[in-house]
Amino acid sequence: METNQVTFLAGDGRTELEGVWHLPTTRATNGVLIVMHGSSNTKESPLSVEMCLQAADIGLTALRFDFRFVQQQTDPRKFNPFEEGLEDLVGAYNFIQSFGKEMKPKRIYLAGKSLGGLVALAMAQNKAYRDKISGVIVFGLAAHQPGQTQSFLPPGMAKMGSNLLVVHGERDPYGTLEEVEEYCLKSPLSTLIVPVEGAGHGFEPVRQPGEPALDPEEEKALQEENTARAILEAMDWLEEEDSDRDNFRI
Repeated sequence: METNQVTFLAGDGRTELEGVWHLPTTRATNGVLIVMHGSSNTKESPLSVEMCLQAADIGLTALRFDFRFVQQQTDPRKFNPFEEGLEDLVGAYNFIQSFGKEMKPKRIYLAGKSLGGLVALAMAQNKAYRDKISGVIVFGLAAHQPGQTQSFLPPGMAKMGSNLLVVHGERDPYGTLEEVEEYCLKSPLSTLIVPVEGAGHGFEPVRQPGEPALDPEEEKALQEENTARAILEAMDWLEEEDSDRDNFRI
């Protein structure tokens, strides 16, 4: 597995971001996956790393990067996904587009966990970029704060420019499956929602009253199992979306 540490400027032209670029491990297609972490993680989260590794295994170039609040060590709660977040993703997009002619991608896919998923949706709904994104994957759609109703969701779902996969915990306090379905129904394109049974926002097991408690080792094992399943669902969907396998680099 060949990886490269990279730096690039955000869309504001000033903020420097750090990323890891994964090269394909099999015959390269003309597809790229950009992976974004959540507010409590970094580009080194197991989900981000594994998504890039598996994307490379099916011939995609993959990029994972840190949002600016990681390097600046600022409060992620003050980070606006639709302003600074979109600027950071635009920087990653521009970095990918700067590749030489022999590597320049024809298809760009976005994947994001929670906060990263909101940023991905914002780009796919933005008129300047929505026809340039081939598909979006969201792990844990953050609809609102737990116990609150004020929406976090970008409002342009009716203008979504690409197909969408949402892998969502059945017991996610940031949004019920019904809320996720209601939002996704606004998209004019194909949307697939995959529930993860008994899981919370980070795919950790969430026990309900009357259910047997789990010890820490059991909780850890179940969370890892749920995360692996989420990644498997995402990769199956991504490989199907990118099934134009005659479109290889020459």
